[in-house]
Amino acid sequence: MTEPFVLEPCVMKSVGDCGICCLKMLLGVSYDAVFGALSAKARKVVMADGAEVIQYCNAARKLGFELTYHDEDYDPDRIGILVLDRTVNEDRHMVVWLGQALYNPADGLIYADLETYLVKAHYRIEGFLFISRRIV
Repeated sequence: MTEPFVLEPCVMKSVGDCGICCLKMLLGVSYDAVFGALSAKARKVVMADGAEVIQYCNAARKLGFELTYHDEDYDPDRIGILVLDRTVNEDRHMVVWLGQALYNPADGLIYADLETYLVKAHYRIEGFLFISRRIV
């Protein structure tokens, strides 16, 4: 992490909006801006079931950002969104990776130890989203 990063915390409003919260924090835009940038189809299901990674990438593009997604890998020094897959069922979750800690929008807490968080919450890393570039 080379530049300061301002994180305006966002706590989930419903069971499925972790991705909206994470994208809001990563991009530095409002919750409503992210929700509005999602497709009509995604907006119908996101509050209960979340949306797919591609839908968040498309929303980011509408907001002027290009995101890159890496499967099952993350850069520990890069700020981005960890896409998590629950090991005990098919539940998915997103958290903001801050370079050496994570912010969980489900409880509004910062966790300093990623491995401990993953084990206790029964998650594995499915992928990592980060800003590739700002689209002007």
